Amino acid sequence: MKQNTMLLKALTSCDIKLAKILIEGGVNLNIKNPAGQTPLMIACLMNVDVNKKIQVIKCLLGNNVDVYETDGSGRNAMMYAIHSKSTEVISYLNEYVLS
Repeated sequence: MKQNTMLLKALTSCDIKLAKILIEGGVNLNIKNPAGQTPLMIACLMNVDVNKKIQVIKCLLGNNVDVYETDGSGRNAMMYAIHSKSTEVISYLNEYVLS
């Protein structure tokens, strides 16, 4: 359980290196924070270079994260990507869903 919490903290603090280590290490990728946000949702909001953000999102999606999961308000990862105004992330998620 502690590693799952570490993943949420790593994503919230934009610690990409630690996040990737934890993701590849097999932590629960559908864990939610108190607001109901999953690691994928938090990754969509990270304030980092878009290429780094997509690397983390790709890593999450490559490990079978639930892209359709919703938070406590009914928002999913795509809605978070739209909120972040990152056209690259929106396009990446859209391509993933359509594939």
